[in-house]
Amino acid sequence: MDMIFMLLLFFLVTSYIATNAKVEMRFVFPTPKYELGTAEVFIQWIDERSVFWIDQRESVEVQRILNETSYMTPEEQSRTAIENMQNRNRMDMAQLALKLRSLAQTADADPGKKYFVLLRCPNQIPYSQVLDAVARLSDTRYNNIEYGTSGGTLDQLQLGVVETTDAEGNLRKLIRIDFTGNGA
Repeated sequence: MDMIFMLLLFFLVTSYIATNAKVEMRFVFPTPKYELGTAEVFIQWIDERSVFWIDQRESVEVQRILNETSYMTPEEQSRTAIENMQNRNRMDMAQLALKLRSLAQTADADPGKKYFVLLRCPNQIPYSQVLDAVARLSDTRYNNIEYGTSGGTLDQLQLGVVETTDAEGNLRKLIRIDFTGNGA
C-alpha cells in the first residue's frame, strides 16, 4: 500500500512539472546604465516576424521630418516621424540577423569603442527571439557591445532630436527616444 501511494505521489508531481514546462518563462536581462546619447541602436519588435531598427545615423532624417511637421503638436510630430522611420527601417528576422552580425564585426574592428543596444519587446512576442538577438550581440571578440531590454510596443514611443557635445567638444545631434508603459 505504501508503494502504491509513493508511485501515485511521484506521478502527480512529475505530471504537474511536465505541464508547467510548456509555458515560456519571461525574465529580465541585466541592463547597463543608460545615459542620454549612449544608445547606438534601438530595436523594437513589432510582431514575431519583423522589427523596427533605428540608430544614430538616422538623426538627420528624423530632424528633417520634425522640421517639415513643425506646425503639428509635438505628439503628432513624433508619431509622423515614427511612421516614416518605420517605413524606412522595418526588417524581417533574417535582415535583423545580418544587421546584428555587421554590428558585431564593426565592434570587433574597434576594440576601444563601446556600443549600447536597447532591445524592446512587447510581452506577447516570444522572448526566444530576444535571446537570439542577445546571443548575436554577445558574440564579439572584445565584449564591447552592451545591451539592455525593456517591454513595450511601438505606439508607446516618442522620437526627437537633442544636441550634445562629445568628448572632443564637437556638437552632435542625437535621436532621443522616449517610451512609456512597460508592455502590452
